[in-house]
Amino acid sequence: MKIKNLIVVFALGLFMTRSHAQSPNMVKNHYLNFGPQVSYDIEQEKTLLGIGAGYEYRLTQQWGLTVNVNYNHGTNDNGQAVFANNWAVNLLNVANHSISAGGKFYLRRFYLSADLGYGTERKKLQYADERETGWEDNPGLYQCYGVGYQFPIKNNILEIFANGNGVKALKITSGIRLNFKLN
Repeated sequence: MKIKNLIVVFALGLFMTRSHAQSPNMVKNHYLNFGPQVSYDIEQEKTLLGIGAGYEYRLTQQWGLTVNVNYNHGTNDNGQAVFANNWAVNLLNVANHSISAGGKFYLRRFYLSADLGYGTERKKLQYADERETGWEDNPGLYQCYGVGYQFPIKNNILEIFANGNGVKALKITSGIRLNFKLN
């Protein structure tokens, strides 16, 4: 009877150590990241400057789950003529912000990414008689698809990226991020 109990305890111990051990390709790291970015709004033909921040949980060497927050803003001192309700108006400001979740697929240091979330694109217009229309908001489904490359720096990572993103209008964004390892 004692030998049977000893075998059961040994088997359970072996199972527990095997089930909690990580294979060499299991990374399970947590990262916080932030950095500047430059966007080009194709519809408005305007350059926007911004900042992004995020969190990544690396499931394996090839897969990561992400949550991101971005804010971009652009101004136009001389105004850009656009048409709104058949009236010529000047485009003064463009801003957009988003919160999204998605994933990354890594091929060594290169990666492909995709995010979905909620975003708002904002425009501020001014009529020829100097009346401002206030901010015009366009909220909706935010989509982002991109590529990037990561450079290891001790326990942290410097990342360069480019992506296409937006709610209604397509924006091309590029930037750098510093990823801080949390564990």
